[in-house]
Amino acid sequence: QARHCSTMVCRSVAPLHAHALLLLARLAAAEEYHWVVQEDVAAPDGYPRTVIAVLDKRFLSVVSEEGHPNNERMAYHLPQQLPGPEIRAREGERVVVHIENRLPTAEISIHWHGIHMKHQAWMDGTPGVTGCAIAANGGTGSYNFTVDQEPGTHWWHSHAGPQYADGVFGAFVIEPAADSKDRVQELMPYTDDQVLFIQDWLHETYHDISARYKSRTGAFTQSIGNKRLPFLPDYPWPSSYILLNGRGQTDCKMRLWKDCEMVRDFGWAHYFNNSIIPASRPEVIDGLPSGTLGQCMPERPPLMGECNPTARPASLHCKPGGATRFRLVNSGFSVPLRIWMDHHRFTVVARDGVPIVPTGPHHAVVLSVGQRLDIVVQCDQDPAYRYKVFAMVALREFYPGSTDTNMEASSYAVVTYGGGEAYEDTFEKGVAIWKPTWCSRCENTPFRDVQIVPKDFTEAGMTEGCTIGCNFRKRIYASWNIEHPQYVPFAIESKMTPLPPKSPRRRLSAGATPAGAEAGALMARPAIERLLISVGGRGNWWNNLSSAESHFGLKYEWWTMNNGPLYTNSHSPLATPSEPVMLGSLFGRSLTDLYGTSDPQRLPFVQRLRYDRASPKTYEVVFINWEGQQHPWHTHGHSLDIVGHGWLNPETEWRGRF
Repeated sequence: QARHCSTMVCRSVAPLHAHALLLLARLAAAEEYHWVVQEDVAAPDGYPRTVIAVLDKRFLSVVSEEGHPNNERMAYHLPQQLPGPEIRAREGERVVVHIENRLPTAEISIHWHGIHMKHQAWMDGTPGVTGCAIAANGGTGSYNFTVDQEPGTHWWHSHAGPQYADGVFGAFVIEPAADSKDRVQELMPYTDDQVLFIQDWLHETYHDISARYKSRTGAFTQSIGNKRLPFLPDYPWPSSYILLNGRGQTDCKMRLWKDCEMVRDFGWAHYFNNSIIPASRPEVIDGLPSGTLGQCMPERPPLMGECNPTARPASLHCKPGGATRFRLVNSGFSVPLRIWMDHHRFTVVARDGVPIVPTGPHHAVVLSVGQRLDIVVQCDQDPAYRYKVFAMVALREFYPGSTDTNMEASSYAVVTYGGGEAYEDTFEKGVAIWKPTWCSRCENTPFRDVQIVPKDFTEAGMTEGCTIGCNFRKRIYASWNIEHPQYVPFAIESKMTPLPPKSPRRRLSAGATPAGAEAGALMARPAIERLLISVGGRGNWWNNLSSAESHFGLKYEWWTMNNGPLYTNSHSPLATPSEPVMLGSLFGRSLTDLYGTSDPQRLPFVQRLRYDRASPKTYEVVFINWEGQQHPWHTHGHSLDIVGHGWLNPETEWRGRF
C-alpha cells in the first residue's frame, strides 16, 4: 500500500517489521502525549504576530458563549504557547506522541534532536530521509520510540522547512531510570531543575521571510546603492530580536527602508549613533561598506494588534541556599548566542546531552544553533532581589580580529528566589522541576543593579592581541583561560571533557582505550578514514553590492556541498526525492532513481560508511565552511566530540571568503 505526502510516496513497511512491532507492544508504554499543531497569534516579546503553536490536548477546551452553538471558541489553559510541551521520560521508557496537524496547507514532521533512535530510525522525523511528513489540514501521525540512551538534555522541533523558527519546538529531557541516579547530581548536587530555551526571533513569519528571500521575479523596483533595481531578495542576518523561554523585549521602533539604506551606505555604527551623514563614505570592500557585517531588514507595524514595549520577561527559579540546574538550549534558526546571569556564576556540567567533567565557575558561555549546555548555578545571592539573565547575539566571538560594529540584539529573563511554579511530577527525590511561567507575585520585587549589561559587548573590539574581546568582555571570558590567538568557540569547547560512560547503553567500542582517567576523558580507536565535508553559498547580493544588478533573475541564493572547481561535481543539499531515502534504499531503489537524475549537481552529497558490528569503525570528519558566517552542523543519531579547529588561510582567516 502507499500513502502520498505531497509529491512524495511512503510505502507501508509494517509486514517487514511485524516482529519489531510485536516486541514494542510488549514494552510498558510511558504516558502518551496528544498534540495539536495550528496557527495562533502571540506576542512573545510584545510584538503580536502569527506563530505556529503546538498545544497539549489536555489543556484544550471549547468554550461556548451563552450556550450558542455558533459562538464557540477554543481555550488553551496554559499561560503561553512558546515553547511547546515539555517531555520528560526515564531511560529505557517508551514514548508515544500523537499529532494532529491543523495547519491548512503545510505538512509537519517532528525531529527528536539528540535522540539516537538506534534500531528505530524511521521515527527520527526527517521527511525525505527517514519517512514522510504528516499531511496538512487535519492529517494525523504518531511517533512511537524507546528512549535507549543515558540521561541528558535534548529537544524536539519541526524538520519541515523552517517551521521551528515560528514556534514548533520544545524540550525532551531523559531522566535516569528509577533504580539509578543522575551523574550530574552525583558530581554537582542541585535542588531545582529548569529548561531554558534561548533563540533569535523575527517579527515576521518565516513564510513571508522565505518569500522575500527566494523571490526573483522583479515585480517592482527599489533603491539600492543609489540605483533603481528590480526587487532583489534579502535575508535577515543577524536577527533583530531574542527570546528566553518564549519571552523577550522590543522597543516597538520600526526600521524603515531608508534606515536600511543608511546601514548599507554607512554601516551599523552610523545608524546606531544617529550620526550626521559623513562627508565621505567608508571604504567599500567587495561592494560592502566597511564597518558592518550584518544585513538590515525593514519592519512594518504589527497587523495583529498593538506592540507592547513593556512585555513581561520569562521567569527562572532559584531556591535560597540551593542550586538550580538550568538546561540551556539554543533553539534559534540563524545565529549563536551568548548568555550570562548577572551577579551569579555557573558550572558547566553537560554538553549536548552528554555529562562532562564539571568546569567553572564561569560568567558567560556561547551556544551555537541547536546546541545544549547544562549549567548548575549556586543560589547564594540576596533573595530580596530579582536578577537579570541576558541572551545576546554573539558575532564577535566568531570573527577574530574584527573591528566591525554589528547588530547584536539582546533580551533578558528574570531569576527570582522562591517564585515561579513547579510541575507536580518529580523524577529525583528532592528535586523540583520548574515551568516556564511568569511569577506574578514577584513583580514588586526590586531588581539588583546590573553588573554586566549588553552594551559591554558592543564596543568595536577583538583587535590584535585581544581576540576574546577587550575591556569587560576579556574579564567575562577570563575563567575559560582563552589566550590570543585562540578561537573563542573552540577554546570553550576544548575545555569540556566527556565523562566515561556509566550506563550500559553507552559503552566504549571494542578496542577503544580509556585515557585521562583522572579527568574522565575517552580516546576512540584510531580513525580508518578522514572524511572532508564542505559547504558554501553564492547569490546573496547584500554581501556584494557591486554585483547586485547581475543577480536579478537568479532563482535564489544557492548552496553546494563538496564543490569542485567552478562548482562542478557539487551537490544540492535541498534536493527532494520521490520517496524517503531510507525506505527507498530498503526497497532497492538507487539515488538516481529516487531523485530522477544522474547529474551530480542535483543529487545530495552522500558519504557511505562501513558498518561492522563486531569491530565498529571510527571516522574522523573535517567540516570546511566557505561561508562568511559561522555554520552549525548536527549529526542525527550520534554523539561526537570536536577535536580540532583551524583556518585554511590563517592570515585572512574568516575574511578570506567574505
